[in-house]
Amino acid sequence: FLASPDRFAPALSGDDPVAVVDQGRSLPGRRAYGVTYQSRMYLFASPETRAQFAANPRQSGYTTLFESRVHRGSLDYAKELASGWTLLGKMYGQRLDNSSTSAFWRNKVAQPDYGGTLQASYRSDFIGRPNTLTFGAEVVQQDFTSNGDDGIGDTTAMDAGNWTVSVFGQDTWQLTRQLALSAGLRYDHREWDISVIQTGYGAMATQQLKQADAWSPKATLTYEFVERTAAWLSLSRSYHLPTGYDIGTASTIPGDPFVHRPRITPSISNEVELGFHILPGEHPIVPVMLGDAAPAT
Repeated sequence: FLASPDRFAPALSGDDPVAVVDQGRSLPGRRAYGVTYQSRMYLFASPETRAQFAANPRQSGYTTLFESRVHRGSLDYAKELASGWTLLGKMYGQRLDNSSTSAFWRNKVAQPDYGGTLQASYRSDFIGRPNTLTFGAEVVQQDFTSNGDDGIGDTTAMDAGNWTVSVFGQDTWQLTRQLALSAGLRYDHREWDISVIQTGYGAMATQQLKQADAWSPKATLTYEFVERTAAWLSLSRSYHLPTGYDIGTASTIPGDPFVHRPRITPSISNEVELGFHILPGEHPIVPVMLGDAAPAT
């Protein structure tokens, strides 16, 4: 028994799994209406729910329940100012809620995420060529809260919150009528506040405060080979800093790889992109001849 006490306890702490799934409520089961399934005991509140479970327990999802809900919203602002200035602003917020229930564990996860961006662009002539300078800042708060229990005393509570402040800038030069060069740089500073509390078997409590910085440069060359149709080549180096979700799902022990790491090193991605885009509007017809083909006369 001490080696594996969960095997001897009714699933879902004795609640009727059909009531949990179909009715969204906890209804205590009765021993008189018990069923053993895959070495676990399930209790039901009535013979009707017991028969419903026994008919097809896996397809009905009574042994594992997973639910996900997303709420999001945003507010955008754009303003053309005098002398070539454009101002853009955005505020957003979203929340993802997950819940899972199995015979051995119940878990609820909340992931609120909200922030805002302010960006300004200035169009001018530089050495007789059109030039666009863009710069701005962004602030984001992300949280990952997970609470789980097995119904018999083992619980895990994790809060993986982080906030990020970023600044960025980009300048685009129209080198010739057809050729443009863009170069930009982004700086991110992120701080984490991670706390993990476990009770029961493997009880522990820890809290960690950490931070990291990342610089991400990018350069793009764009060539408009025909009117309103252009090809582009982009070179960039980007850095990924772990979010609360990354930390919370990186191990079976919440936050374990993160907590024992002395400093956070961003993962690096070097990218080379090549492509083309076609702007909306009227486009010239460009004939393409193959072999001995010639334009019609």
